[in-house]
Amino acid sequence: MDSICEKAVRLFTYLKELSKLRTTHIKDINRYDEALWFSDIPKEKKCHCVAWDLWNQNDDEKEKTRDIWIEVHKPSLKSPPEIPDDLELWIKDDELSDSSLEEPGLRDDITLTSEPDPISGEETTEILTLDDHPDIFELWIKYTDEKWKPWAEEDRRLQKVQNVYNDLYSIYQRSEKLGEQYEVVIGLGFMLWRSSKSGEIRHPLLSLQARVNFDSARGIMYVSPSLDGPQPKLEIDMLETDDRPIVKDQQAIQEMVDELNGEPWDGPALEAILKSLANGISTESSFDRSILKPSYISDKPQMSFSPSLILRKRTRRSFVDFYRIIAEKIAEEEVVPDGIRSLVSIVESGETTDEIDTNSHPLQELPDNTELYFPLPANDEQKQIAQQIRRSKGILVQGPPGTGKSQAIANLVAHLLARGKRVLVTSETPRALEVLTNMLPFEIRELCVMWLGSAPQAQESLENSVRGITQKKINWDSNRTTSKINRLEKKLDSIRRSISKFRQELIACRESDTFKHTDVFNLYSGTLEHCFPSEPFGQISGLT
Repeated sequence: MDSICEKAVRLFTYLKELSKLRTTHIKDINRYDEALWFSDIPKEKKCHCVAWDLWNQNDDEKEKTRDIWIEVHKPSLKSPPEIPDDLELWIKDDELSDSSLEEPGLRDDITLTSEPDPISGEETTEILTLDDHPDIFELWIKYTDEKWKPWAEEDRRLQKVQNVYNDLYSIYQRSEKLGEQYEVVIGLGFMLWRSSKSGEIRHPLLSLQARVNFDSARGIMYVSPSLDGPQPKLEIDMLETDDRPIVKDQQAIQEMVDELNGEPWDGPALEAILKSLANGISTESSFDRSILKPSYISDKPQMSFSPSLILRKRTRRSFVDFYRIIAEKIAEEEVVPDGIRSLVSIVESGETTDEIDTNSHPLQELPDNTELYFPLPANDEQKQIAQQIRRSKGILVQGPPGTGKSQAIANLVAHLLARGKRVLVTSETPRALEVLTNMLPFEIRELCVMWLGSAPQAQESLENSVRGITQKKINWDSNRTTSKINRLEKKLDSIRRSISKFRQELIACRESDTFKHTDVFNLYSGTLEHCFPSEPFGQISGLT
């Protein structure tokens, strides 16, 4: 390995270790923004949960779990049954809609006020007690037994569904609002342990990347893999080194986790991973298949399946993995790209080590001109970016949210494509690429190869992209396209001439207002406005 490669590896190893030091390790699931336990999802017709039959799935059920992990339909809640007229004043209104009660209560007495006397205007009041009206009590018993209690039993079932629906909607709203700084994960293998070295641990040791979706038309909340796919990860950083499995066992478990990516809900594989983790942590560890939320903590490590849906702030762990992969890649291939080389050595202007095959692309760059092919409106700063990128190897654009960065990128992509360039757009998360894709004009979007992760939707998007490009290739007509280009260039040139003409006329008009005249009729000097400030239709003195 030469010195440049060695410096690059050391740089990214340092960045990896620095990110580790800056990472805060959460040990208690209750410290996260939101956590929904799978065991809280009621087994009703309007609900589905992948964990219910995990250990007894057939092939068809496994296929379904690849796309939908949780599904909850909005329940149709009904109002309490209508109250008989004679009972309406006696029953307690605030308890009538509360199905958690055994029954709504009755008032001990009520006050009746008569209509004002037409002559004196006085009102009379009468207090009625329940003891004096046994018929009211009998009517109440009949109403609650025959109508209210059956309604309350049904409402209690639906309220459990509604509560989970509300929790999922809250996670959905917050994840959309908070953006890329937060993530949604499924936690598996919940560890309860009061360790003498690591402290109290109440945290899952395995996570899957997830996404909460909302079908507003049908009122359905569902959880699916993230756009990048499930990406199962071990989460044992909160454990001190002595509390973790030995390095050899960690590597073996990690290999099992990597194999899980295609089938994240493979029951036997999941159980093997979690049992290996529990046994590697301590000889006194225990594992339970239960999906229930555990509560008892002791000095002995207890792990249960106990899946949960978590909304949390992203940690720097993604950076740790990112820097590790780069360091390993450079060490393995002993090739340092120009972008990284400039960070670890002095690179002369114009020097490059990347090999570019100019014959691999049939389109050549258009003549060097200042024309900008922007499909979207652009301000002066965005135009400067396009001009600057022509003269520089790289350019950094910074700005707070909502300042048009995505729009600027969409314009640059279209502009560079129009000049015969190939463009690669990358992002830390798929959501930013989704936003950018939606900004691109349809004619350009269908020519882009889009890879937004390893989820089924991303795979379908990639297939559609390739299909669209293939169709364009089949229907390509060089003569027709050249004719269209010539026609558009003539139209563009005509528009340029019109703009230039109008600009000259505008300048001439402005000059006529600002040009200073001297000795007009031997009476006036200055601009036209200064010489003739009279009102409309007034006379100009000195003229006959």
